Amino acid sequence: MKKLGLILMSVALVLGMAQCKKNNDVITSGVTGDGTRTITLKVNDNGSKISVNPNTGAVGFTKGDVIYAAYNGRYAGKLTHDGTDFTGTVTTSGSDGAKLTFYFMGNKTPSGSLTTGASGTQALTVSIFDQTENYPVISVGLSNEDYASGTDTYTATLNNQCALVKFDVTTSSAYAPTIIAGVKDQVSVTFAAGAIGSYTYSQYRGAVKVAGGSGDRWAILLPQDAAGMGVAYSGDLCYNGTHGMIPAITENGYLTAGVNVNVSSALEGFSVASGTKVHFAPGNLQYLGTGTSGALTPKWRFADNQYDYMGNGYGTGSNNGNVSISGYSTYNTGSNEETPTTADMQAARDLLGWGSSGGGSIVTYPYNTKSDNGSIYGGTSDIAGTDMDWGVYLSKSNAIQNGYGKSWRTLTNTEHGYLLSSGRTDAASKRGLGEVGTYQGLVILPDDWTLPAGCSFSATTANYTTNVYSLAQWTLMEANGAVFLPAAGYRNGSSVYRAGSGGLYWSSSVYSSNADSAYRVYFRSGDFDPQDGNYRYYGYSVRLVF
Repeated sequence: MKKLGLILMSVALVLGMAQCKKNNDVITSGVTGDGTRTITLKVNDNGSKISVNPNTGAVGFTKGDVIYAAYNGRYAGKLTHDGTDFTGTVTTSGSDGAKLTFYFMGNKTPSGSLTTGASGTQALTVSIFDQTENYPVISVGLSNEDYASGTDTYTATLNNQCALVKFDVTTSSAYAPTIIAGVKDQVSVTFAAGAIGSYTYSQYRGAVKVAGGSGDRWAILLPQDAAGMGVAYSGDLCYNGTHGMIPAITENGYLTAGVNVNVSSALEGFSVASGTKVHFAPGNLQYLGTGTSGALTPKWRFADNQYDYMGNGYGTGSNNGNVSISGYSTYNTGSNEETPTTADMQAARDLLGWGSSGGGSIVTYPYNTKSDNGSIYGGTSDIAGTDMDWGVYLSKSNAIQNGYGKSWRTLTNTEHGYLLSSGRTDAASKRGLGEVGTYQGLVILPDDWTLPAGCSFSATTANYTTNVYSLAQWTLMEANGAVFLPAAGYRNGSSVYRAGSGGLYWSSSVYSSNADSAYRVYFRSGDFDPQDGNYRYYGYSVRLVF
């Protein structure tokens, strides 16, 4: 086995041109004492952020971008952009004399792990659904030089396997991204010896998500046949509409005519009391503590998708099990709050303890996560309408990163009953357990509802397997206003239980039978209670409304 150590590639990606530009400017090279090859090439765009110039199609790199390398048809490692260059350790296999292959996958994390086929072939798969922050350009190229253990310098030109397409978006949602359905949004690359490998394009959600607001919105699309009119909707689940015909997409295409997208029809919403309708947040509330070396910057956001949850493992240092047993972490530091530890702040979570305005001078805000049943959770007052409510407090402080400028709140126990049991017309027939992709949870339909073609729904609480949707099917359900609450489990102290099989969602109401408890929605296969109660120190999911 030979290790090709520090590779820093010189490439510039350009859409709409036959080939990509390159710069072969070598700045250092050498061999370390342990035999690791060290090759350093300067990136000619100087680490600019991924952005597409609509006049030229030029695309640049940014810090954190990843290039995957293969040799002799086998995955060899990845190189990460450090703000100036790509660096990383690559381990080759087989004899010298073949080409290295470099794959740029748009800085998207592969779905699952590297897969190995029966014939020994290896493949990576990525989704390009979310294009709200940067463009997931898909490109590949062979090294110009054959690999040799004595060669210090390798260069490559990356050729695009995707197209840049303009959409003319009109939306009634000023803040939320627009989701355009009816496209292929997943690419799998199978490595091949001495070649650039083979690409397979398919549906993940069957959609792309572009930046919010009206105007020209560019998106990266994968090769596919022409697609007819389809659905489009706003990411805040408030408006839907259609998009025009999408022309055939070919590799390295550059389509500037503009596909019309109109997202201006208001979705009906959900009745939670007579004369009161709400819209749900597009995902569960998440607390993210970030930063290193004491530079801690806590943040709040909604999950990227309705079905996302963290469980007990969501990346390095990010899971509900990292909650401190002895204390709780805070969003702001006040006289009644403990100073968070670094471990607390760096532990992401979405299973949160309930807030309370009782207990004498102690005020427990709902962003705290104290993990025992102390007097801090006492009191007999609801948190509805107060700063103890997750949505109310965070809306006032403008702290939800993707909150779209709306005033959020938590539903009361009475509203949960009206919505899910009795109150609104046909309430019991508009909720049922289901499965979206691999995620189990509760499906809730809006007041006025049209079932999309190719989908079905049954108001069952007997099991999760009656209502089963692919992610592409759920995109259509979501476009018509359906809401999904994933079975994210619950937290007791630093332990997480029933993640993936049971769902528990807080209300803003105290439990009438026990001063240490609050009301919640509870569901699992064969069991459903929209007005259940339990101890406030447990960590449950939170889905806000406005």
